[in-house]
Amino acid sequence: MTDIAWTSWGPERAEGTGTEHRVICQPNCAAGHEITFGSHITLRKATDPGPYFSEVVVTDENGNPEVWPRIAPR
Repeated sequence: MTDIAWTSWGPERAEGTGTEHRVICQPNCAAGHEITFGSHITLRKATDPGPYFSEVVVTDENGNPEVWPRIAPR
């Protein structure tokens, strides 16, 4: 994500918008191509002691969220 414009920043969360970059791995990642699109970013789950955030949510233009870190279900 580049060109982030932060719209809010507080002790519990931060939010902004920016440009997301993705590699389309077709026919494979080495031969793939990059696409860019606008996204919303939210930093949350502040740590103690801070000021650090331990989770990132990136939501694309269609409202589909992706959360990092990705934790496999148990």
